[in-house]
Amino acid sequence: MAPIRASLAGANVVITGAFLNRNLYKFVTRKEIQRPADLRGKKLGVVNFGGANEFSILMALKSWGLPPESVKIVPAGDSMTRLAALEVAGGIDGTVVPYSNAVIAAQRGLNILADLAEIVKEFPDRAFITERSFLEKKRDNAKRFFQGISEALYCLRYQPQLKERIVAITAKRLRLNGKLAEDAYDGYYNVFSFPPRVGRRGVQEVVEIIQREPGRTKIDTDLSRFVDESILDELEREGFFKKLESEIPRK
Repeated sequence: MAPIRASLAGANVVITGAFLNRNLYKFVTRKEIQRPADLRGKKLGVVNFGGANEFSILMALKSWGLPPESVKIVPAGDSMTRLAALEVAGGIDGTVVPYSNAVIAAQRGLNILADLAEIVKEFPDRAFITERSFLEKKRDNAKRFFQGISEALYCLRYQPQLKERIVAITAKRLRLNGKLAEDAYDGYYNVFSFPPRVGRRGVQEVVEIIQREPGRTKIDTDLSRFVDESILDELEREGFFKKLESEIPRK
């Protein structure tokens, strides 16, 4: 996870919250790979090292009891490039792709080995990051940001009557047809975190994975080094989230 690596390298950055703590990827493999044990000795493709793809694979391997060194992880391009590489001799043997690309993989006859949302219980996939100094110097700005984000997440999750409007905006802004925009809404509206806190268990697992890298010195595992949710704590104490729920009842 980039902010943790940046912090370990000396950058003055910190995670202040997150709006997605689930791993919405599927593990896709060649047809002959039917179970996790078949991955031993195989080549697995990612976009690049240190990103969400690599951590998704490493966390899946951990859940299956497979050591990282039992596979070979290589950079192999974007999702569609990796799916193409699964279909050619000498290409990769497996990868992880978003749900939307997994549909294409299944249509092409590739094997969906696992839904990572089911085996990786918590994963800080979309986090809010800033410099610590910003929280000190521009705290009011940070607070207003989280108030706006929290209200948007709350409405997205608990106001289904807004679906038509959200789908229309999504279709327009992303230039999608209505069906794709509606599928995107149905797949994502109920997975975001409210309040937008980061999953500590997921952060801890990322730190543990980085700790096992060859040549890595011992990491201070105190998560306050990487996470500062003091703005969210402040909003909680002030009753902001409860007030939001009372003003905009869930439906």
